[in-house]
Amino acid sequence: MQPPRIAVLQARTSSSRLPAKVMLPVGDMPLVVLAARRAANTGLHVIVATSDEASDDALAETVRAAGIPVHRGSLEDTLSRVVNACADQPDGSLVFRLTGDNVFPDGDFLDRLGEHLLSHDLRYVTSTGKGSQLPYGLSAEVMRLSDLRHAAREAVTCHDREHVTPYLIRQHGATFCDAGLSAPRAGLRCTVDGLDDYLTIREVFSGITDPVHAPLSLLMDRLACARFQPTLPAPASRLVLGTAQLGGHYGIANRDGQPTQIMAETLVKTAIIHGVAGLDTASAYGQSETVLGRILQQGWAERTTVLTKLSPLTDCPLDAAPPVLRAFAEQSLFRSCRLLGRKTLDVLMLHRARHLDDWDGALMSLLREWRDAGIIRAIGVSVQTPAELSRVLDWQDVTLVQLPFNLLDWRWHDLIPRIRSEKARRELLVHARSTLLQGLLVSADATLWQRAHAPTDSDLPGWLARQAQALARNDVTDLAVAYVNAQDWIDALVIGMETPEQLAINLRLLARPALEPEAAARLERERPHVSEGTLDPSQWNR
Repeated sequence: MQPPRIAVLQARTSSSRLPAKVMLPVGDMPLVVLAARRAANTGLHVIVATSDEASDDALAETVRAAGIPVHRGSLEDTLSRVVNACADQPDGSLVFRLTGDNVFPDGDFLDRLGEHLLSHDLRYVTSTGKGSQLPYGLSAEVMRLSDLRHAAREAVTCHDREHVTPYLIRQHGATFCDAGLSAPRAGLRCTVDGLDDYLTIREVFSGITDPVHAPLSLLMDRLACARFQPTLPAPASRLVLGTAQLGGHYGIANRDGQPTQIMAETLVKTAIIHGVAGLDTASAYGQSETVLGRILQQGWAERTTVLTKLSPLTDCPLDAAPPVLRAFAEQSLFRSCRLLGRKTLDVLMLHRARHLDDWDGALMSLLREWRDAGIIRAIGVSVQTPAELSRVLDWQDVTLVQLPFNLLDWRWHDLIPRIRSEKARRELLVHARSTLLQGLLVSADATLWQRAHAPTDSDLPGWLARQAQALARNDVTDLAVAYVNAQDWIDALVIGMETPEQLAINLRLLARPALEPEAAARLERERPHVSEGTLDPSQWNR
């Protein structure tokens, strides 16, 4: 005999990024009503569980007017709200948990999850999990009501009670099920968290005459063609978008200048939806943090990692007393927080490696204090030379190092074994910037090479072009990216771009195979020698 089944759909109007989003119209009805009706389109009993706050009065009235049962309970204690919504159901019931901002799950999808739980005698099944190929937002959970009630009695932390199922998962484990939707759709996004998400979902449902019964396969096909969806099959997890160009004219070969705000929005959002490892900025990059903050505060802040750098502190005297140093440093820290619209910074880097030792190490003590207080999550350092890197590797608190590296750069060779050793024994990420040497590597302009102190007797542009052809790469850009991407001690490439077109090129390049180790080693043996004056842009003639 099949157990009773009930779906509890959580909804509230107090969402911070897009307030009252569940009341926005999609398919000629409020989002929450569409979500409930799609969940019920095969006969499943659905209850909308909202809060008993006055802010949710209109939501409750709207849902009741649509003929959907409503339960009201605690705003913060979501676990008790969900359990109490099932008060009249027997312990053996199956409970499906849904949210009002995800309208893709339908009755057939939920039925498949329930059958998977019963047929495999499981206690908890979810449609989200590691390795999932489903769109983000095509999410549902199913569990036994007896287990949910047990969690409500035993769970004590705010996290467990707000997120409903963590206690239950710790007790019984989690099993992933894709409900038979085997076509890869990973990377697509169908939840509504911000305004851009809402516009996407409106676009997907536009013109569909029966949105309540529209098949999931149709919705996912339309989603794949909608705005703000990735065009590549895998995330660009080894790319960090450099945003110095967003703050001003940057790079010796930069012909386009600073992007407009609209172009910057397209650039940053496209990078985020393609799963880049992060966005790199700095307080010293002109308007970069300001431009980036405006974009992220449109509902994109939680979708990416931001790496910024403390001010170079050029105005702070080296003999400054600790309170003076703190004042300079805190001004930079909180300015970055304000401009980026964040209470916590993902990664804060020292812009100058020598600041580890300046002021008798007091600045590093401040970074530790901020990390321990939760103001920053990780400490990084930007280095310029191998000597600086060697010093930085001594600091166990530093978990991210950014360094300049490209296929002409011979300076780091002797330190690579130590980098590998450090990465093997502790948390340490290495990001390589200057993959294209600020655009110089892809330039055939002899005057630019002269300004960079390139040897007058070597045809570096010609050599680079010949190597690209010999290794069957598209061009020198492809060769340069493939070489750095081949380094196993480098976790990500920081590449700055001015246009969405440049981003599209770099996304495609990083999706290509890296150079084989033998090919990379041959390049290292045969590359023309250039001086440190060429490898260090700060020494170029401006």
